[in-house]
Formats: sequence, C-alpha cells, structure tokens
Amino acid sequence: MASNPKSLHTRTLRTRILPALLAVLLSLTLLASCSAQQSSAMTNDITPSTAATPTTASSSGSSGAAVVDVSVTYDNDDLDATWDAATATTISLAGSIPTITGAGAALATDQVIIASAGTYVLTGTLDDGQIVVNSDGIVHIVLNGVSLTCSTGSPIYVMKAKKVILTLADDTTNTLTDGATYVLPYAESDEPDAALFSKSDLTINGTGSLVVDANYKNGITSKDELRIVGGTIDVTAVSDGLRGRDFVAVKGGTITVDS
Repeated sequence: MASNPKSLHTRTLRTRILPALLAVLLSLTLLASCSAQQSSAMTNDITPSTAATPTTASSSGSSGAAVVDVSVTYDNDDLDATWDAATATTISLAGSIPTITGAGAALATDQVIIASAGTYVLTGTLDDGQIVVNSDGIVHIVLNGVSLTCSTGSPIYVMKAKKVILTLADDTTNTLTDGATYVLPYAESDEPDAALFSKSDLTINGTGSLVVDANYKNGITSKDELRIVGGTIDVTAVSDGLRGRDFVAVKGGTITVDS
C-alpha cells in the first residue's frame, strides 16, 4: 500500500516537535526549581544587623537568629572611684599574715573572707592566699598598691555578692598572680578559672594599674556583667584575657591583653 506523503510529513513533524517541547518544559521546570532553591538559600544566608552605638552591644547568631541588643548602664557606684578611709575596713597584707582593721572581714587559714557589704582597702603583699568575697551586698574593694599571689586558685575570688566594685587607687600598681594548677572547691566544679574571678557583677574603676598574670586559664572573668570604667589593665593569660557571661563593656581605661 502506497503511503501518503502528506501524512508521513505530519508524523515526522510531530516526532520532531514533541521531544523539543518536552525538553523546553523540562528546562523551565528545572529553572524554576533552581530559582526557588537559590531564593531559599539567599533567604537563609541573610542575618539581620544593627548599627552599633557607644552604649549598645549587638550580636547575631546563625541563620535566621534574632539580634540581641544589650544596653549597658552605669550606676553611680560604678563611676565613683573614691572612698572614705575613716569608715573603710583596712586589710594590710604582710607575707602570709594579713591584718584586718575594721568590721566585715575575717581570716580563715590562707584566706581573707569578706562577708559584709562595705568598703575594704587592701595594701601590701600576700605571698600565697586568697581574698574571698561571700556577701549579699555591694562590696567595694580598693587595691591600694597590692601584690596578691595564690598558687592553687584565684587570688581574688567572688563567690557571692550583689556587685563588686574593684577600684585601682591613684598612682598604684597592683598585681594578681595565680598558679598553673588549681585545687577546686568541689571535684565536679570547673570554677573558679581566672586570676580575678567573680560569680557576680564586677566593675573595675580608678586610675591606677592592674597587672594580671594568669597561668591557669583566664585573666579576668565575671559570670554576670563585666564593666571596665578606667585604669591601666595589663592581662597575660594562657586562655582568655577578659570574659563576661552577660557582656564585657569598656567605658574607659587602657587595656592590654596577651592571651
């Protein structure tokens, strides 16, 4: 039977056109899919940001995380580096035998325990011991030319306080040195872990100098808020120099960290 040339031509066109149309449709589908994936990827990569201000710290985490703005405020006692010698308790350090004049502090083996709110002025050298704060109030510690060394822990250890304000007295150099190994108060504990360690808010002010030689881990750590208002602070640490769990805020002073 003779074939119809016109019918044969029509079938040939259909054979060529249909695959072409299918290829075009497949390409469009893939293009749309890729565009959607690219759009999704771009959306996931975008993280919000905010402009920094002198009193606000901003941070953003992984993809899609909300920005957390921390407004740092300074109370009057954070900014006040003065003290009244007539009402302050004095702690005179002489080798291994501190002398306490006034109320609120007591000796316990190689520790000076500050148990009450108030102002405590420290002078002299402590060869191997600790200044421990365990109070419910605001404790003001004045370092008035001291050298504190503790071979088995933090030279200054704030166990508890509403706030601790550490003042570096004018024209003084103060040093804190710890050992390479700590004897921790509890076997399961991993703190204290810094030469100056506070579980409460910690503020450092004044115009004097503080030299921290941290041989165990960190130099200065606050488990709450760490504010630095003034002073010349020189930290050498085998781990971190400055740490604040809520934030580290620097309003003034000169800080050098080698960690």
